[in-house]
Amino acid sequence: MALVRFEGAANRSPLNDAVNDGILGLPIELLLDVTDCMDKKDVCSLRRTCNRIFLNTQRAFTQVLIQNRVIYSRYASMAHFFSVLNAFPELELGVKVKSLTLVIEGLKEHEYGHEWAWEEMEHRFGLNVTAKDQDIIARANYDHANEMHFQGTFLTGGRYRIMLASVLLKCPNLRVLNIRKLQADEHVPGWTNVSRFKLLSFYRSGLNIKSIYYGDWQYDTVHLRVTHYTDEFGDSIIEDNAGPQASFADDVRAAIASTGRAIEQKLLN
Repeated sequence: MALVRFEGAANRSPLNDAVNDGILGLPIELLLDVTDCMDKKDVCSLRRTCNRIFLNTQRAFTQVLIQNRVIYSRYASMAHFFSVLNAFPELELGVKVKSLTLVIEGLKEHEYGHEWAWEEMEHRFGLNVTAKDQDIIARANYDHANEMHFQGTFLTGGRYRIMLASVLLKCPNLRVLNIRKLQADEHVPGWTNVSRFKLLSFYRSGLNIKSIYYGDWQYDTVHLRVTHYTDEFGDSIIEDNAGPQASFADDVRAAIASTGRAIEQKLLN
């Protein structure tokens, strides 16, 4: 007796039928069109529903990572975004970037030192600093000094400008650079456990400790280091043969100019 084979019969099962129902039955192209219209958080939640959606929405998820991205003035923040752009060459993610947000302040050494800055705040506001507060502050001071030792020249050696130019060249359709300062309770992430600041006994929302650890930078564009500074006596020093100085704004303008494109800078409140 001849066997009759029905095409596709071996692949039919209640389980497979269920898998192909609803959104899972949509062609991958249509599924990706749907995710393009979804909020970032919703795309992330959708990816956790099942393995098939997790795999099929990989492209949508990587696009989520690049849209309206906030780049802090720190090497790790810039490098991570650059690595995402290069992670999937076949997706040409940089082409899809229309805008980015740059945060002005980076890690900066206080002109009179961390300890002086904390003591000045203590006296100005009449703060009662506990032993636990001192431990938190000492750890943050140590981490800040460590970061400045290893990564400080990223901002004061011209490397921010070079890396930003590389990012802009990877994003040929980028039209707007949003520029903003750190918000009231915002910190540059990664250099220390910034959540520990909320454990300070005198912490309150809006407590301004940003001036202790952050600020705009200034460096010599000829010698690629700091040649204008304040010494331990509070005197302003300008080294002999100091060259033209650059800051965040200068680095951004130079990076844009290197692309040969007109990219709008929009200052946010």
